[in-house]
Amino acid sequence: MEDFFFRTAEEKDVPTLLELERLCFSDPWSEDLIRDDVVKNPISSYLLGEIEVQGIRTIVAYLGIWVVRNECQINNVAVHPDYRGRGIGKRILTEVLEITQELGVVYWTLEVRKGNDPAILLYKSAGFKEDGIRPNYYENGEDALLMSKEIS
Repeated sequence: MEDFFFRTAEEKDVPTLLELERLCFSDPWSEDLIRDDVVKNPISSYLLGEIEVQGIRTIVAYLGIWVVRNECQINNVAVHPDYRGRGIGKRILTEVLEITQELGVVYWTLEVRKGNDPAILLYKSAGFKEDGIRPNYYENGEDALLMSKEIS
């Protein structure tokens, strides 16, 4: 039986975040970008999702955000391919939405690959709506779907 835990990323987690980034995305962020976001960027935060099996914790997911006043930009949501389909993406997204709402956030935004149907369904299930398209946003020329969620 697995136990699931959340914690905030620290500098020591950067290599694991980079590994997940490379496993999950066709145009991953560089180590420098991830390190700067985790260590130096005052508006940035990364929530990690860890599975514990027989007393050993393993990072299997993360979600990176930038928060400015009452707005939150969701930058990256990654779930290790071996752990997809277990509801981990929904759990970490729900946790981040709850934490940021407690901090006063009332508006969340994100970009997602237009062809990433599982992610789009996840965001819609969390109350995000489609706002538009950012043409040729990704390195391979794929469009990004702009999504947002707002509470009054």
